[in-house]
Amino acid sequence: MRKTGTAVWAPALRTLFALAFLAVITLFGLPLAKTARHTPVRALAAKFPYKRGFVELNGGAYRLFGRRFCNTVYRAPGGMLLSELKGKGRLETMADAIAGFSKWLAGKKSSFLYVQTPSKIDMASTLLPAPLVNCGNACADDLMARLAEKGVQTVDLRAMLTATPNDLARFFYRTDHHWNNDAVFKVFGVLAPEIARAVGADPAAVAPYVAASSWKRAVWPQCFIGTKARRTGLLFGGKDDLIVYVPRFKTEMTMDIVSKGIRRSGSFRKTVMWHSGKIRTGGSDGFGRDAYSLLYIGGTYGVVRHRNRSAPLARRVMIIGDSYVRPLEAMLSTVVSDLLVLDQRRFARHETVARFVKSFKPHIVLQICNPSAFSADTMSGPKTGRSVLFDYGPLE
Repeated sequence: MRKTGTAVWAPALRTLFALAFLAVITLFGLPLAKTARHTPVRALAAKFPYKRGFVELNGGAYRLFGRRFCNTVYRAPGGMLLSELKGKGRLETMADAIAGFSKWLAGKKSSFLYVQTPSKIDMASTLLPAPLVNCGNACADDLMARLAEKGVQTVDLRAMLTATPNDLARFFYRTDHHWNNDAVFKVFGVLAPEIARAVGADPAAVAPYVAASSWKRAVWPQCFIGTKARRTGLLFGGKDDLIVYVPRFKTEMTMDIVSKGIRRSGSFRKTVMWHSGKIRTGGSDGFGRDAYSLLYIGGTYGVVRHRNRSAPLARRVMIIGDSYVRPLEAMLSTVVSDLLVLDQRRFARHETVARFVKSFKPHIVLQICNPSAFSADTMSGPKTGRSVLFDYGPLE
């Protein structure tokens, strides 16, 4: 069969594309590397004037030539984007700090619960090819064992969400490092009764609120560009559907973010989902690129307080966590009357967890961490100039 004109020219076009790609690296990458005193990749990321276009060009070239590893991201069969996780961190020091904080809380008549969220890897780590590694599960196993020896109460969510590659595909966004809201809703159903038991309330009180029939589940197609797709470009990573949960029951609540002068009141949608319209339509100003953080709560903040007088648990609950908490706190705000959520990485210099405990007087404190928090390179907060994760401040 005679080849068409497109088929004849395809090899030449691929070659031209590759040469253009190499020219960009040569002309822009090396000079920037010298001026920025970084590796070429970091220099391009920091100073390249058409960064997004370059990322797309780079990712497109990798897809064109059948490469699966691009800019530290591995594209598994089926399109799941994964990354390595190295660096074990100071697990013994972390366990001692958590245990000391738990004991200090007990002296103040507050319960403590450490909650282990999963890494974006199946429990057997079968999805990453050698020599790529993700040590998240091994580190979490180590920490959980140490906490058990010290008598700290824990909940391990990993097996229910990441036991197999199929579970990972079901409960994580394909282009992002976060769990999706199907996972969050499942965890909501586990933690809400656990909180009720810990504070001496009847778990049956929250049962109607965590039932699937009490929430409307929707899928907003192709409106989310996850963190890993942003590193590699849409030609390599693609877009994600966004899974959204909204309560069917009546809600009336308030959310305060004092550092930003934000106060939201009214229904669940008006209070914690005010960016949802822009996200669903693609929006502007990066709404699609950061839809995970913006969908609920509206961003990432050091201190967020939720109040809900009609909640079934009339208790003060504090959560210390990372970005995995964002959608979870929104759901928990429907069952807790007073919920304070802390992200130590975004504290002001004078703020500490211990000071918030003294002023808020929680009935229970939950610490919810992803295994990436164990890595040594995440132990310091650039905005605080000091170690922040598992640092609770003076316990006195």
